[in-house]
Amino acid sequence: MVKITYKAGDKVFAKVKGYPPWPAKIVSEAGRKYNVLFYGTEETGTIKPEDLSYYSKYKNSYVKKYVKRLGYEDAVKQIEEAIENEGGDGNPAADEDESVQELDMSDTSSASSIADKKVSRRKPVIEGARKSTGRGRKFSSSASESRETSLEPIAKKLRRESNTSTNSKDESEKKVKKAVEGIDEGSSNVEESKNSPKNELENQEINQVETEPKQNPIEKNTNDNETNKETFSKTKSCLKSHCALRSELVEATENIQKSPKGCPIENVNIVKKFNVTADMIVTEQLLNNHILYADYVKKNSELFIDKPVETRRASKDDVLPVKLPSGKLCCVKIHQVLQWPLTHKDEYQRALYDEKVAKAALETKNLLISGTQTPVQANLEVIMDIGKTPEDVKEILYTQDIESKRWRLNRLKKEAELVTWDTQIKNSLGLDIAMPDEAIKNIKDFWKFDKHLDLLMFKKHPHVLDTIRRLRKYVGNVSEWVMSAEDSDIFAKKTETIRTEAERIYNRVKTVLDMNEKSGTFWDNFMELVAEFRKKCRDMEEKDVLVLCAEPDSRQAFLDRIDQAAESELTKVVQC
Repeated sequence: MVKITYKAGDKVFAKVKGYPPWPAKIVSEAGRKYNVLFYGTEETGTIKPEDLSYYSKYKNSYVKKYVKRLGYEDAVKQIEEAIENEGGDGNPAADEDESVQELDMSDTSSASSIADKKVSRRKPVIEGARKSTGRGRKFSSSASESRETSLEPIAKKLRRESNTSTNSKDESEKKVKKAVEGIDEGSSNVEESKNSPKNELENQEINQVETEPKQNPIEKNTNDNETNKETFSKTKSCLKSHCALRSELVEATENIQKSPKGCPIENVNIVKKFNVTADMIVTEQLLNNHILYADYVKKNSELFIDKPVETRRASKDDVLPVKLPSGKLCCVKIHQVLQWPLTHKDEYQRALYDEKVAKAALETKNLLISGTQTPVQANLEVIMDIGKTPEDVKEILYTQDIESKRWRLNRLKKEAELVTWDTQIKNSLGLDIAMPDEAIKNIKDFWKFDKHLDLLMFKKHPHVLDTIRRLRKYVGNVSEWVMSAEDSDIFAKKTETIRTEAERIYNRVKTVLDMNEKSGTFWDNFMELVAEFRKKCRDMEEKDVLVLCAEPDSRQAFLDRIDQAAESELTKVVQC
């Protein structure tokens, strides 16, 4: 098999165990592996070269197979755009025949896949700013319609003024007073008020009443007194409407500032509408688990300081659903950082960050539920229209929980198949009697679950690897068996097949485990890892070790133990 060397910028499919091949870009080399950036989720990972393949070579197979997964279509669009802009995916053999056998990378992942992160293209919300779309709204010449259509920009302007000054009420009243005085002084004062920066919003509405954009009706019709009077009358009516509206909003602002516990308006982070997808929603239980994990990390800081950051499911658009006292459903955005993906130097720092954002999100949720704060007062960004009903969110959370449990069960099932496979081989090659045909059949069954294997399975069951190692030298107990010369020759040929297949499997396992041996044999290095694993598990019960789906000192194992404890308590309650 020709070893492929990738370079930074290559567009590939990257395979993470248990998840579908995901569109990604090579960022840099990392020893024998490569650092990649996943499209769509913008997360990073370190992937072995055998789990990478050029995008264009396999896109017809993978995209059709996995396009219905959450976030996958978005990732495909991004990588296609990148390939189009850069003129290819970087494959030096792109012109060669690509009718090769498709790699088997079937997916048995949960909904919490690190790759299943659909990233919104929504730009950051800039407080008090509105981007022009180039498409004007329709305006009526009547004061009432003008007031109605301008309600939203006026409200946003006043909120921004309220946040940047402790004397917003006094400033707003002065503006109202000036606007009224300008009207009473006549048309010359209107022109002066129109050019004043402090009355920018009134100018905007005056211009919108005009029939021709960017033209002053007074200047245009200076020779027509009747037209001037009519235009001024409309302008005056609009400004009076805005003055009344300002007074109402100033009063509303004062009432908000006198809300329970004296909550100030520090951030106006309201997004009116944003389509929240299933992979963005996190549960209150998960945030509580983050807090518990951070406590565990702080108590055992020596284990986590300088430890590389573990891969976890996270997206910059993660949100926590909140049901307001009015019955309306909204979402609190958890991460407030501008840069993504997050960059923390070790697992200790990342755990503290997760704790901080979890506490802030839960506190905001409690304040909103109790009515102590309104969405306007919340320190975190609040999405008011998420495009989902409470029933939709409930169904999403239920599905996430089921998928998470299904992934763990599938993994443990494959591990059980590996142990059963080992037992069947041993039973067919006993010291008293040997059934080489059955043994050969069982040995070849290894390739059915080869793609599901990982180092943790073999550390939990090292005897399986020991069986494979010994089969490479198997000759049978021929000295104790009474066999004819013909039977002996037939048996010898079958044992040669067993040794050959065992050697293939042993070399494959060495590749899968990828232990980066520095010295000594593969088996010696493996047994050192087994010793370290048993040391980590010395305070655990055997039943807890058997259900491990992650390293015993990892974040995932900690969260799994919390979930298992909760499931156990629920089972007791149901039984009672």
